[in-house]
Amino acid sequence: MGDPASDGVMLGLGRSRLHGPVQAVAGLLLSLPATSLPHLSARHPYPATLHAALGAPLFGLLLLQICLGFFLKSHWLQTSRFRSLIQLAHSIIGKSFIPLSWLQILLGAVASLSFCYGDHLGQCLAHMIMGSAFVGYGVVMLSLMEFGKPWLKAHQLSPEYLDCCVITVWGVVNTFTEHGFFFSAGPRWTHKDLQHTFLGVIWASGGGLGIYLSRGGRRSVMSGLVIIVTGWAFQSHQQSLEISTRIHGAFGATLMAAGLVKIISVVRRAPAVDDHLPPPQPGLDPLDHLTPLLLTISGVMFMSATEEQLLLISRIGVDHATYILGQASLGCLLYLYINLLIHLYRRAVDARSSSGSVVPDQLLDGRGHDKEQESSRDVRYERLSLESFTDPQLDRPHRHSSSSSFDLNHHHS
Repeated sequence: MGDPASDGVMLGLGRSRLHGPVQAVAGLLLSLPATSLPHLSARHPYPATLHAALGAPLFGLLLLQICLGFFLKSHWLQTSRFRSLIQLAHSIIGKSFIPLSWLQILLGAVASLSFCYGDHLGQCLAHMIMGSAFVGYGVVMLSLMEFGKPWLKAHQLSPEYLDCCVITVWGVVNTFTEHGFFFSAGPRWTHKDLQHTFLGVIWASGGGLGIYLSRGGRRSVMSGLVIIVTGWAFQSHQQSLEISTRIHGAFGATLMAAGLVKIISVVRRAPAVDDHLPPPQPGLDPLDHLTPLLLTISGVMFMSATEEQLLLISRIGVDHATYILGQASLGCLLYLYINLLIHLYRRAVDARSSSGSVVPDQLLDGRGHDKEQESSRDVRYERLSLESFTDPQLDRPHRHSSSSSFDLNHHHS
């Protein structure tokens, strides 16, 4: 489950000195055998797959990232604009390892089971894309709760506003692509075409309403309500296999629970965006973790509910309850790994900026937390996690800039 490239990215975002060794040494130690061992056999037993085709470019991208890191570490061409371009490329390539690694892991799982060939490709793609979208939604939601408070306050936005924007866009795309591009598949509609198209309609409609209701930093329950309706619709889908119907029902119930918890977490808070999040250091409210956790579990469950997978499970005699428990366990492990990455980033930030000074009593809040320190953490998290690639400071590289290029907004004075 662990990925050294992602670990290196988190350390790089936190401007840790360890991000280079972790990404270079650990990444090479794991990637080199995986890339070279399949070619040692004269007669390769597996057909050509996208997973195998993507392996060599990913390894080359890792080598390029290491070379760029060595160049930045050497402090050559300190006053050159070329160095700024290298910093930008190093930062973009480093961040791209997270989605690329996720894609490669999914392709590896599919290739190992010889799934998603021929007529099954479209259905398999739909499950993988939709499941990954739910997992990504959970990751973004957790990241906003952990680090997004300063940015949300500065732009007078609520998390629900961003949720509804994404839901609306996804709904419009889904509406006009499920029955061919702009309904180009002809006049005959299957019940699945109708179901999926009207899911897009409710996403676009509910998301648009949510955008209006959550404007100006207001809180809204519309994103949670759309999630509940989506879960109910999937729970009602009739499938060709009994085990498929039951697993889709469990997936829908998990989504409905995620939407309900989302609504509860919105209603129990004050309506202003200022009160949305507790300070980063003491940790999130326990209820805050439940919605992204359930979204992660539902995403893993949906990715594991393709026709070929469920046919295989049915043939080997695994019942739906056992399979659902297994997928829920994978979802919990994935959410654990996401939290470990966030913790690694937080530790890297705090280790770099900790002063070790004693905090006077008058600077402590009612819970004993340092108010000034928490405020400064908010600023640091916003700067480090929401950096801009188009910062004008990139045109003026400093002589004593740090070797890390993940934070392009920060320079030593």
